[in-house]
Amino acid sequence: EIANSRLLNLKEKMLRWKFDIMHVPGKIHIGPDTLSRREVTAAMVNLFGEDCSDTWESTREREAGLEAMVAAAMPSPISWQQVRDAVAKDKVMTMLTEQITDGFPPDKKLLRLELREFFQHRDVLTQVDGVPLYK
Repeated sequence: EIANSRLLNLKEKMLRWKFDIMHVPGKIHIGPDTLSRREVTAAMVNLFGEDCSDTWESTREREAGLEAMVAAAMPSPISWQQVRDAVAKDKVMTMLTEQITDGFPPDKKLLRLELREFFQHRDVLTQVDGVPLYK
């Protein structure tokens, strides 16, 4: 029995799903594995093996390589212009932007097939600078 009503509610909601927990080795997920460790040395052993030499130069080279791998896995920010360009290239997003501007018809059947999935969100869709947004 769970006395805390919030935890009980969470448990009841979670019972709807079946979860399969799978272990993913750190060698596959180098960035998250490295970032989750208190010290980087264990991740370096996983990455480079047990035969790492202990010289300052080789350690610095390994650290630089590891930092580069982590940096490469990090998402980079995108500009508003990049978003606008991507929307302009996407036929459905362009049609959606036009539909938001013109207004949605009262019936879903009056929409083009490509836009029908957005009908349920019509009241919370807006567009800014040619980019459709969900309020």
